[in-house]
Amino acid sequence: MMLVNLVLLMSAPMNRTAPVSAALTLALLTACSGEESGPSGTTVTDSAGVRIVDNSGSGSWGEGEAWTFEEVFRVGGIDGEETERFGLVIGVDVDAEGRVYIADQQAKEVRVFAPDGSYLSTVGGPGEGPGEIGAGFMGVFERDGEVWTIDPVGQGIQRYSLEAGYLGAQPFSIEDGIPFRMDEADLGVVAQRRGFDVDRGVSATGDPITTIGTEQTDTLMQLPLGLTIAPGVGESEMSMDDVSLLAPEPRWDIADGGATAVGMDNVYRIEVMDAGQTLDRVITRDVEPIEITEGMKSMLRRAMAEQMEAFGAPAGVIAPMLEQLSFAETAPIFVQLALEGDGHLWVQRTSTVRDAAEQVDFDINDLGSNRWDIFDPEGRYLGEMEVPDGFQVLRLIDGVLWGFDRDEFDVQSVVGLRVVR
Repeated sequence: MMLVNLVLLMSAPMNRTAPVSAALTLALLTACSGEESGPSGTTVTDSAGVRIVDNSGSGSWGEGEAWTFEEVFRVGGIDGEETERFGLVIGVDVDAEGRVYIADQQAKEVRVFAPDGSYLSTVGGPGEGPGEIGAGFMGVFERDGEVWTIDPVGQGIQRYSLEAGYLGAQPFSIEDGIPFRMDEADLGVVAQRRGFDVDRGVSATGDPITTIGTEQTDTLMQLPLGLTIAPGVGESEMSMDDVSLLAPEPRWDIADGGATAVGMDNVYRIEVMDAGQTLDRVITRDVEPIEITEGMKSMLRRAMAEQMEAFGAPAGVIAPMLEQLSFAETAPIFVQLALEGDGHLWVQRTSTVRDAAEQVDFDINDLGSNRWDIFDPEGRYLGEMEVPDGFQVLRLIDGVLWGFDRDEFDVQSVVGLRVVR
């Protein structure tokens, strides 16, 4: 067990771009050239061509203007057919024909459904051989008629066709970095990769975002440095002393067209770069972080202990390990970004850890709340949307939020919610 699966956060060449923080610093040190007013509570400052958009207040949406959701897809639940029962959904993708591809980590397979929810076929299956999917299964992507399954420590990137079956595999070198998060845009599949070596420890530089599944690996950008595991630990063996739970980590998303959004999750400051990775706008909101109390720490230790037991850690070593664990002073402000091709930005707020401490079934892997802040393409705050309680968002694809919820028996259903604007 690699430091508790890299503390349950890492299921994850030369850089072509400067670090985002450097570009931001340069912009902020440049003399401001103008300021314009916006909706109530919004100030927009132009700084050498970079828009600094400071938002406060409740947003510009008036009564009846907020977006809503319409459920357009649902499969699963206790009453579903055998093909509709999922163990652990880790990924969803949709092709040009509207077919839905659902990755089940527990079943080690991808199930394919028609737009109306009817079952079509299954790709892969459990095993360690060609065309089979192993324990490191991380997700699925549909690319130009092919189905890709990602298993970095097993068969790598495996390709399938719905008509011809298994097409072959491409190795995935984790020596270039463990995939921390993957995404897909029109330019291809990309991954945030964190350098890790048992001798040298975690990389002391920010994670690169690189293309995967291509003949040549391209680095699109370099993220700010994440601090959950102490960087540059050295040549000694890592321990829980090197871990700070809920420490600042970079969150990002890439839109069709190549624009990106990046922010450290402990400060409500999000940087949006254009397709050429030139800083275009900086979006802020006046949000105070939540201090982590001793009660919250106890709750988080219990949640980690349950997961360590599930991974097979000996019971006698769990408590001593977790006692060494340190915590950030405040909880993350947001946990997920979604940048649309037209420039609208979605920011998923963190569930209040204070409230989570009262939940018996608290999931340490899902700190996201059902509240999302929405910003227009200029960076102005529109308002807040709430997804249904219990709905965990995995992706935003062509105006549809894809994810899953659970019924009273803890059985998952995959759901698509179209955004009605």
